[in-house]
Amino acid sequence: MFNRLKRTLLNCSTNSQLKQENDLKRENKILMNQNHELASTIEQLYLKISRLEQYYFELLNVNNELLGQLSQSQSIQRTDTSYFDPLTYTIVPIDENENLKFINAITSKYYPVPINEDENNVVIRYLKYDENLGKMTKNFTPWKERLTIDGERYYLVIELDRGERTWGINLIRHFTSNMPQGYKLKAVTDKEEDFENNEVIAEGNTQSISLLIELEEGEGLKFEVYPEPDDYLAKRIFWFY
Repeated sequence: MFNRLKRTLLNCSTNSQLKQENDLKRENKILMNQNHELASTIEQLYLKISRLEQYYFELLNVNNELLGQLSQSQSIQRTDTSYFDPLTYTIVPIDENENLKFINAITSKYYPVPINEDENNVVIRYLKYDENLGKMTKNFTPWKERLTIDGERYYLVIELDRGERTWGINLIRHFTSNMPQGYKLKAVTDKEEDFENNEVIAEGNTQSISLLIELEEGEGLKFEVYPEPDDYLAKRIFWFY
C-alpha cells in the first residue's frame, strides 16, 4: 500500500508545475486572440487595397482622358529645336527621329554591307566596332525609332537577343499605361511573305508587344504596325547583317 501511495504522489503535478501549465494556457489563449485579431486586420487591409486599386484605375482613366483633351486644346509651345509635349509634360526635340537616326548610325559604325542605306533600306548590324576593345563585337545597342499612333508616342525598337542572330522587335508605348487592346505588330519578309509566329497582338494588359525572330545574315524584313502610325514608312526594308 505504501508503494502504491508513493507512485500516486510521484504522478501528481506539483504546485509549480500546475502554475507553469496555467501560465502556458493563458499565453496560448492570448496568442490565439492576437492571431484572430491579426487575421481580421489582414482581411480588412486586403479589402482596402482592392478598393484603392479600383480607385487608381478609375483615376488613371480620367487622367488619360484629361491629357488627351489637353493635347487637343492646348497649343504646342515650340522653340527652334524643341517643343513642349502636353501628353507627357516633357521637352521633346522637334525631329526626334532625325536625332535617333544619327545615334543609330553611330552604333553600327565600321561594319560594311552590300546595301545602300537610304530612306527605304535600313541596315541592322549584328556586329559593331568597339573602339575601347579595338575589335568587332556583338551589337547590343538597340535601334530605335519614335512613332505617333492616335496622337500618342510609341517606339519601334530592334535589338539583338542573347541568342545567336536572334532579334527582338518591340513596339513600346512611351506613356506609362497599357497599350490599347488590338494593337498589332507584324513582320513579313522583304518580298512581303508571311512566316510562322510573325505577328503579335496587344491584349490590353501590357505596355509593349514583341516578336522574337531568328535571321540569317542578309535577310530582310518589313514591319507592319496597326493602327498605322502617322509618321511611319511601312514600305521600308530592314536588312539584318
